[in-house]
Amino acid sequence: THSVRAASLAICKDAKLIHARGYSYAEPGYPVTQPTSLFRVASITKPLTSIAVHRAIEERKFAHGTRIQPYLGIRTRRDPRVDQITIDHLLTHRAGWDINALGFDPMFRDEDIAARMTRGTFPVGTLDIQNYMMTRYPLQFTPGSKSVYSNFGFTLLGRMLQRANPGMTAAQIIQRDVFAPIGVSRARVGRSLRTLRAPGEVRYHPRVPYVGVSVMSTSRPWVLNHHGGFNVENMVGHGAWIMSAPDLAKVLGTFDMQEYNPLLCEATADKMTETFDPTKW
Repeated sequence: THSVRAASLAICKDAKLIHARGYSYAEPGYPVTQPTSLFRVASITKPLTSIAVHRAIEERKFAHGTRIQPYLGIRTRRDPRVDQITIDHLLTHRAGWDINALGFDPMFRDEDIAARMTRGTFPVGTLDIQNYMMTRYPLQFTPGSKSVYSNFGFTLLGRMLQRANPGMTAAQIIQRDVFAPIGVSRARVGRSLRTLRAPGEVRYHPRVPYVGVSVMSTSRPWVLNHHGGFNVENMVGHGAWIMSAPDLAKVLGTFDMQEYNPLLCEATADKMTETFDPTKW
């Protein structure tokens, strides 16, 4: 119906992988999708970041109520309410950012960020995005007062992981704390440019293909928008990972193991996956 060329399905039951298959529907000569093919998992990255953050909480590197300002060194800010933002606010999208009221998602704002923060040089980094948001825009609501989905909030969680693990990147921390304990070795951070696509990674076909100006180099060449029109590498905390379906099922399947979960103790896993009650804001 939708002319999807590559798909993958993995089914996990009672912490066991019971089905894994790749599916192809494409012209002759197109790469055959394997069960191990790597796909951009986009915002399914967020649970991976949450697991790493909750492991850090178990290790007492910070707590749900830890305020982010001292960790991230946010000294210059447009809105003093930033000082109220906690780890829990970021995890539950209650930190104060509302892209509907703001009018844009800061993770796709590279051109203006470069103009304001890096003298027009590309690519910008997550620190540039953080400083741009903190110095130029007030929060759209008081932290904790409501919940609005935020990519930027999970980017800050990635930066919190880095500050709690000096010398390591957020990607290295997620590899160590989420994938290594369960033997997942294929998962990696995706790359923006088509020429840097990982071995075994599928091709991407937007419903309406279009080109844009690259945000990955100061020379700003025209590129396929999904290969350089936005900076995937900046999205480690919220949308950058590429994985096979069986490996993703393996991560999620650990939460069927209850007290035998190799990633989080049962109480922490319950806290991470609890249904959020808006009446308790």
